[in-house]
Amino acid sequence: MQVTVDVATIRLAGGADLLDAANNGTPGSKLTSDFSTVSLAPLANTTVWGRIVDPGPDLLPSTADDSLPGPDGLPMTEDDIHLLPIVGVKVFLIGLENRAVFTSAVGEKAAHGKRGGR
Repeated sequence: MQVTVDVATIRLAGGADLLDAANNGTPGSKLTSDFSTVSLAPLANTTVWGRIVDPGPDLLPSTADDSLPGPDGLPMTEDDIHLLPIVGVKVFLIGLENRAVFTSAVGEKAAHGKRGGR
């Protein structure tokens, strides 16, 4: 599979500079990436886990407008407090759409195929 990111109109925060997608020092560059897809065969005792959260007004994830350190006092750890979880997002792996789940009130996946709750 090949993905091309053409950032000719995507600008960095603040709006002045174009994004350098290829990371080659050329603002507005294109990035093309080839990759192989993975098997859809289930792996025993394996889970995909995460949270869907809004990055906040500054559009930068894990900053003070969208998350705070949790009880351990360290940012970017499991116990962080996410201020802007996105509720009701349908989450699935491509090819396994029939096993979709929806995010809960804290942005985590809810029970299989149900909305709300944890």
